[in-house]
Amino acid sequence: MRKLRSVIFGLGAVLTVPAASAAGFQLGEFSAAAQGRANAGETAMTDTAASLARNSAVMGNFEGSSISIVYHYINPEVDVKGKLNNGTDASKKDIAPTAHIPGFYYIQGIDDKWAVGLSLNSHFGLATDYGNSYGGSEFANETSIKTYYLTPHVSFKPIESLTLGLGLSYIHGEGKIKNTAPNNFQAPIEVGGNIVQVPISQGSTIVDVEGDGDAFGYTVGLLWNADENTRVGFSYRSRVDLKLKGDVTKLGTAKQKGELTLNLPEVYELGVAHDLNDTFTLMGGLQKTGWHRFKELKGKSHGQVVFQKDENWRDAYRISAGAEWHVIEMLTLRGGIAYDESPVENDDRSLSIPDAARKWFTLGATLDLGKGGSIDAAFAYLKGSKVSVNETSLAEFDPSGLHPSSTADYNFKGGLSKTDAFIYSIGYNISF
Repeated sequence: MRKLRSVIFGLGAVLTVPAASAAGFQLGEFSAAAQGRANAGETAMTDTAASLARNSAVMGNFEGSSISIVYHYINPEVDVKGKLNNGTDASKKDIAPTAHIPGFYYIQGIDDKWAVGLSLNSHFGLATDYGNSYGGSEFANETSIKTYYLTPHVSFKPIESLTLGLGLSYIHGEGKIKNTAPNNFQAPIEVGGNIVQVPISQGSTIVDVEGDGDAFGYTVGLLWNADENTRVGFSYRSRVDLKLKGDVTKLGTAKQKGELTLNLPEVYELGVAHDLNDTFTLMGGLQKTGWHRFKELKGKSHGQVVFQKDENWRDAYRISAGAEWHVIEMLTLRGGIAYDESPVENDDRSLSIPDAARKWFTLGATLDLGKGGSIDAAFAYLKGSKVSVNETSLAEFDPSGLHPSSTADYNFKGGLSKTDAFIYSIGYNISF
């Protein structure tokens, strides 16, 4: 297992994960060509080896060896605006850092029925960083989730028009949730049998849960070549319970061992691609993500709950459409649109995972270099919705100093005033 982790970290060393570009904390940055068409119909697309990320069965349409190396740069623009119930300003701009997301994909045809492949990428991730000076840091200071998927794939053609695919994933995850004391924070401390309010310096840790862990999952898919111009693809990626073990630090206690479980959702995806002629191709896709499993974030130490945030998410859908224009033999242009539904109801939205629905607008191009090589480039603009955030903390530490009780209300009222993102993608493909 230690050697397997070394392989993953060696190949994915430059991976950093932003506030997720898809709904919830799901990531969709795999193929650079797919980004240019808003990932529409990707389970039915067979233009690059990176299509393997969404459907193992696409390997049935490849011959020989194919490799794709992909890089995505994500620049999120997420702003929070609001106040606490004691009047403190809790607004903050650019709470999500930029990110670099690479991917590696390899397909090897064996004969006219069998093919194998390998993919290294990330399917889920999140990062928000408000900083110690944030007025609402009791709710959120730093949140980070990273996943690394290493997946060998195999595909089989029972008949000429149908390919079945299977992938088995080793998953390594890392997580961190840290909340700190804001300015003028006071904690109720027992002294001589009495509860007194003790000032706590700004930036002091209230709770810090950090850990990593491993799990296994799988993906299955099919690709149906309905006729020489139409392809239909379907895939399923399994749910995974990722138990992260590490350290827990809480105000007034020493660092101790703890754990945090991430209930990652299952994903269903349907894609259709149709060649109108030798020049134009249309594609569309529908995806369902089972976010109903993500009910809470709960950190434990020695069996005791030290941190809990109820999430109560629901299943979310994504619909997409795209088109490609093969301008000349060496140049293909593409574009796409998509709508990502948010799994979060207004009553359950939190500052630590500030999610909102998004509209995608994308453009891309492929330059054929000859001798089996090509370069893909894409740009995506994600326009997020402005949504409300009304969060109440039943905190052990009441910053107002008015309620020395473990059930004192501490409220944030406001919203996400901006939830946009810009994604720049490039990929190199080679077949031989």
